[in-house]
Amino acid sequence: MQICKKEQSRDACHLWSSNYHFFDDAKISVTQEKKILKVTANFNGQCNLECKMCHIWKMENGYYNKNEFWKNAEIDFFPYIKEIELLSGEPFIQKDTYKLIDVISSLNNDCFWSFTTNAHWKLNATVMKSLDKINIKNIIISIDSLKPEAFAEIRKGGSLKKLMQTIDDLLEYEKNRLLNNKSPLGLTLHFTAMRENFLEALDIISFCEEKGLRHSFKTLLTPEPLSVLTLPYEERLNLLNKFVNTANYTQLKKAMRVARPLTESLEPIDKARIFDLMFQKLSKPEVAATK
Repeated sequence: MQICKKEQSRDACHLWSSNYHFFDDAKISVTQEKKILKVTANFNGQCNLECKMCHIWKMENGYYNKNEFWKNAEIDFFPYIKEIELLSGEPFIQKDTYKLIDVISSLNNDCFWSFTTNAHWKLNATVMKSLDKINIKNIIISIDSLKPEAFAEIRKGGSLKKLMQTIDDLLEYEKNRLLNNKSPLGLTLHFTAMRENFLEALDIISFCEEKGLRHSFKTLLTPEPLSVLTLPYEERLNLLNKFVNTANYTQLKKAMRVARPLTESLEPIDKARIFDLMFQKLSKPEVAATK
């Protein structure tokens, strides 16, 4: 509950419009008696990167089998779920991902799928054949820097070049899906803001604008030594001032989710000054757009 409380405060995840389509079928009560509507499959830690802010790659694998995941799923909820979300580790290198796709797609054509991925895999014919079987809501690609050296430092074993190639391959694959009346991919770049990359959130916005991608942001809370929220007070204030002064109108407007947690950590008088600076910049879009 404490984890949910923090995430709701920071990300307002309980208010996301993407949950609205569950309302007609959900029962708003403490005890849920209806069939499961959404599954977040978070069983395997298998990953091909060792990101410095993540612990999932250290986790055990094989939880699907240990928890007898498949035993009654084909009867109890696979035919009824509206959405399945694949997270932890790297789903596109895990054999269970493809087994899930095969089983669920044979029972339930209405289910939508979301994937969070590091994009360090090849979009080959085998992967495309699996994706062709399902409706895709989002493919969310985690990226924490557009600078090759910084990227490799944050995402141990990672290559920005490889990630960029996968993005281009997915964009091309999406065109073919649309020509065949299949769902778009909802391609989204996800950026985790931390000490060493905080200002790069602005560059991510510009990159997404250029590529026609969506973006999402999260401010790192733990590990605390990597979080901007544990910086000394003056450093937090200076970083936020630089962030606001560097941003153009579009960047600032779309990066408020990055700026907000750091702003909320300030004393009331400094918070008021930052909000005033933001307001001044956002009230003059025609000026900012020409810079």
